[in-house]
Parts: sequence; structure tokens; C-alpha cells
Amino acid sequence: MALTKSGDLLKTARLKKGLTIPDVERATRIRGKFLEALEEGNIEVFSSTPYARGFLKNYADFLGLNTQIVLAVFRRETSSQQVRVLPHGMGQDRSSWFRVTPTRAAVGVVILILAAIGYFLFEEYRGFLGTPRLSIEKPAQEIVKEGELEVAGKADIDSTVLINGEPASVEESGRFSKKIDVFKGETTLTVVAKNRRGKETTLTKKLTVE
Repeated sequence: MALTKSGDLLKTARLKKGLTIPDVERATRIRGKFLEALEEGNIEVFSSTPYARGFLKNYADFLGLNTQIVLAVFRRETSSQQVRVLPHGMGQDRSSWFRVTPTRAAVGVVILILAAIGYFLFEEYRGFLGTPRLSIEKPAQEIVKEGELEVAGKADIDSTVLINGEPASVEESGRFSKKIDVFKGETTLTVVAKNRRGKETTLTKKLTVE
């Protein structure tokens, strides 16, 4: 035996009263497409199930139906649709997916620790086998003014940096800077970074001093 549908209850009551969809639309101010969707059981037209439930209650009230019965039938329909359409577990409250539990917190801490250890080992491995990183940020241009020139950049934190053979101070962040004197003409800026293992990186930059 087929179960009664909420849409059938609405449509039957409307027809008994001799009303058309436009008649109900004018009386209730509910758009005709929503009325038809309720009668057809097509809740996808609505932005959400609670939104559809609100229209359903108003429509049932207008037709003089027992709203509690109509809403109960509607709940049965929507819950069965959810079980049928959604994969297992998808009908649960989505907020539970993001709820922090002791187990999830512990797993998160372990992941962070492993990531930190992995990064440390990678840096040690890279530093052991490779040459130190080195970049020159200043001067950015190849044409500079005569006089005092600031040379700055970044190297590995365990590196010794030489600028034209003179040591430069290296901060804990790896940034270095030094001011040198340059004179008119063509000159070459040479920056060397040497790590504790004797590996070094050399960068040169041709400058025109005006």
C-alpha cells in the first residue's frame, strides 16, 4: 500500500475547494512555482528544507488541513530522501566534521612535530651536501652613485659572509648587510657565503658607478 504524500494532501484539499494554483498564489502570496513544487514533492526548488517546511505549513493552514499531520508526513519524506540519496555518513551534522576531540588534537600535534622534524632533517641534509644559499638584495640596480654603498642580502644562518673580501654581519634570520665605498667607473661586487663544512657560494655583480 502506497504511503500518503504531503503533496497529495495539499493537492486533494485544493481541488476539493475548487481552487487553482493562481487562486492560492493570490490569497497566500506564495509564488505559484513553490506551490506546485510542494504538491509535486520537489523540495530542490527551495534553498533549504526548513524554508520549504515554512511554505508547507502556510499552505496547509490556508487549506484548513491539520498542519501537524502534514508536517509529519513531510518529515518522513525528507528523511527517507536523505537516507536514499546521500552516501553513508553524509547526512550527519557537518559541524561534527570540524569538532575538536582529544584524539584529533593529539593527531594534529604529532603531525606538526613530524613535519618540524622532517624540515629540520631536510635542512641538515641539504646543508651537508649542498652549498649555502645566498642572495643579493641590495644594490638592486647595476648603476649606483659614487660614495658609500649598502650591500645586503640573505644567506644560511650558519654561513660566514664576505663582501669584497671583508666580513659582513649575519643576523639570526640569515640577513646580512655591509656598507662599502665605491668610486666612479666599472667595478665588480663579489659576495661569498661559506658554511661550517667548507662549502661556499659566490655571487658577483657588475656595477657602474657614476
